[in-house]
Parts: sequence; C-alpha cells; structure tokens
Amino acid sequence: MAGFSKAALTQGVTQYFENANFAVGHRPISKKNIANEQFLRKLEFYTRLLYQNSRLRIHTIANHMAVCERQLCRKTKKTLGLTPGQYLKKFRLNQAKRLLSDGMPISRVSGEVGFSSYHYFAKCFKDEFGYTASSFVKQWNGLNDPQD
Repeated sequence: MAGFSKAALTQGVTQYFENANFAVGHRPISKKNIANEQFLRKLEFYTRLLYQNSRLRIHTIANHMAVCERQLCRKTKKTLGLTPGQYLKKFRLNQAKRLLSDGMPISRVSGEVGFSSYHYFAKCFKDEFGYTASSFVKQWNGLNDPQD
C-alpha cells in the first residue's frame, strides 16, 4: 500500500474515532451500540480508504480492521444485513453516482470506483438503482442544466 505509513493510518483511525459521535438515533447508548457503531465506522473508514483498488478483497479489509475474515462477515451481516462484498459493491456504486453527478465520464467512473470491468459496473449499477448510468447522467444533466 504505497503512500500510507502504518503510523499515519493509526493516527488517522484514532482521530476518526475520537471525533465520532456515538449517539445513535433514539436508541439508548449501550456498550453494544457503541461497539457496533465503532465497528461500522471502522468498516466505512477502511472501505473508503481502499475501495478504488479493483483487486481489493474482503480479507484485506479484515486485516486492516484487525479481525478475521469470518468475524467481519458475521458482524457485517448482523449489523447491516449485508455481506462485506455486498457492502463494498453498494459503497462503490454510491461513490460512482457521486462522481457521475460531479460530471466525470461514465467510462472513467467504473475504474475510479474499483470495478475492473465496465460491463460488470454497468450491470451492477442498473441492478442497484433500477436505471443505467447513462440514464442517470442524462437525468442529472437535465435537472441541473442552467438553461432550463
């Protein structure tokens, strides 16, 4: 992982969790809720850090989170109702939607968010959102066209 030292990562994670607000909706704050929130924040932090790598595997995220792959799978499924792979795909697709709305070309977005195949990206995008990436871009541009 070029560009990131272990000390910088540790410091970043520590600051991220120190600044986190663990009050969750209207649920009473319990040790279990805090532990789940910390887990989810850690999962999001490492997913955000690593998602652009098309060769990213779940065991890599687990290693960064200092848990075994099986524990990551169990806890992610229990807290989110998704497998880590499903979470990663949803995360990537939401990032893709953000990049598309910022004007990045579709052909570039798929690689930027960690999909190694444009065709697989297109299929996943349509499956997730119910419309194609090009339809999204057309709709977005139509809504945000200053001449309309």
